[in-house]
Amino acid sequence: MVRLPQFVCYLLLVFCYLLLVLVYSANQDCMAQVPNSNGTISTKAWAEHVAKEKSSLRGLFAIDLNTAWACGSEGTIIRCRNATLPSIAFDVFAIPGFEKSEFRSIHAWDANTCIVATAGQPANIFKTTDGGQTWKTVFSSDRAASFFNGMKFFNPSEGVVFGDPISGCLELLVTSNSGDSWKRLNVENSPPVFDGEAGFAASNSSMLLLRDDVWIGLGGRDGVARILRCTDFRKNAPHNKPLHWSSMEIPLLASSPSRGIFSLASAGQSVVAVGGDYKEMDNKNGTIAVSDLAGKSWRVPVLQSTRGFRSCVIFSATDQHWIAVGPTGSDAATELDRWQPLSDTGFHALHVASDGFVWAAGAGGRVGRWIDPK
Repeated sequence: MVRLPQFVCYLLLVFCYLLLVLVYSANQDCMAQVPNSNGTISTKAWAEHVAKEKSSLRGLFAIDLNTAWACGSEGTIIRCRNATLPSIAFDVFAIPGFEKSEFRSIHAWDANTCIVATAGQPANIFKTTDGGQTWKTVFSSDRAASFFNGMKFFNPSEGVVFGDPISGCLELLVTSNSGDSWKRLNVENSPPVFDGEAGFAASNSSMLLLRDDVWIGLGGRDGVARILRCTDFRKNAPHNKPLHWSSMEIPLLASSPSRGIFSLASAGQSVVAVGGDYKEMDNKNGTIAVSDLAGKSWRVPVLQSTRGFRSCVIFSATDQHWIAVGPTGSDAATELDRWQPLSDTGFHALHVASDGFVWAAGAGGRVGRWIDPK
């Protein structure tokens, strides 16, 4: 048997160690990065900033790379500005008398104009046109059961708010003047729900507006999760004309008091529904369903799914991939059937700005931007 010199053995050991380090690093990079549509690897990462540590942020609306609005617990409303600077600037607002309210629904038009809605009682909607310096009450519910889950706009003027059921039907509000005033739809135009069924106010994204359609994801009852869809909402709702609702059952996203659909997103004919059980964050079962037939059929991602409960999902047209987030991390996909771990950084909400930049908001008063670290 040939005995190698001691220094040769040492060099071989060093070489093997360096090879293992390189393999491990390459594997970690692949896990943290997402291939985009042309097969190259995105080098983007979450850039985090803390706006108000004691607030959990669940509402988010991004204007552009520089500016975004967010809202959450402890009556917190935040305007993020000058985000291209190394140190982002925050303006933190509180509406007098609502310092302990939960704000989870939000929409903004620019750096000065924003509208927010409470989740819980009292159920109010407020709007500012002077950059958050003053807030006007534009709607105040007279019903003790009102609980607003989400707010979306078809365009700068026409918007929708949906809330938990009252007398067996979802509460729906509409505006045609950029939120300056709101009116509640008649009960006969509001979709009926099953006992225990409701929406989740986790990220202001369980309602999806598509052209003239409204889609609302539900959960909260034992059985299968559902999506309620109205194809003539924008045409008829402002005039309180009859609305035609249909229901899509998503057996893959089972429902229970703490489980259901928390977020919906679309791109072309593709639709993604995410959620799960917010009491079992790491449970991978029933956290995502995908459709490439505009919701006509659904499936669980065939190759790889999300890693646990997810509260929000978006599609980034700029990067040509989907991103889903939850308190335990984020995942991404360029195709519906393969979701890859993106980061262990957790958020509650996502929003894509008009210029394509992706923002996030979460616990500990954190906001994040999906940017190239270079």
